[in-house]
Amino acid sequence: MLFTIFATIIIVFLAPSNPDWQWFGSLSSDKETAQKVKDNPNVEWLQKANTWITRTAQHVLCGPPQHYVPVLTVNNSNGRLGFLIIDEKITYGNTASSEYNEFESHAYNAAKLIFDLFKPFQHNLGEPLVDIYLDQTGGGSSLSLPAMIAALQRLTGICLPDTVVSTGCFCLTKGKLLSVDSNTLSLKIDTAKRFGYKKIILVEGQTGIRKIAV
Repeated sequence: MLFTIFATIIIVFLAPSNPDWQWFGSLSSDKETAQKVKDNPNVEWLQKANTWITRTAQHVLCGPPQHYVPVLTVNNSNGRLGFLIIDEKITYGNTASSEYNEFESHAYNAAKLIFDLFKPFQHNLGEPLVDIYLDQTGGGSSLSLPAMIAALQRLTGICLPDTVVSTGCFCLTKGKLLSVDSNTLSLKIDTAKRFGYKKIILVEGQTGIRKIAV
């Protein structure tokens, strides 16, 4: 049975959480570094540090592979970043979501919805295979929207920019995307900003945005 997704997503632009580090990391020469921090007694150290970053960042400081979709969760009042991958599993019969634990099943059900939408056009399409790299106690239903995005990426080959993160729930019985708990949203956005994400995709109707999106 196919569900219709009744929801609109919205994008919130995130301001840098640490502008000082942002400008330092973006400098490209020792001369510029010295000019920015000319009154700092540690100019020589900063020059050397900036030179090292400039020369090695492109080889060492890289993010996860493009098909890894970031997920934001909250555990014990701490925001956490993890990653989710949706692949294809060739099956003979039905694959039950009971194969997954409680929080993985949210991702599986959301990804399966996307797979089911594509099956009329790809008759040999298998079932979604979910891999989540996350603290086992930190997941929840807000993995649903990232799982849908990961499934779409797997089936279309179109990927979101690596500066974008998402969070949103899905109600299986209603076939409807839902917003996340506003009490956890600020922690998730702080976590996204801390890891350098510039935009966050949310479900329309999400509360708690105005007081933190500045």
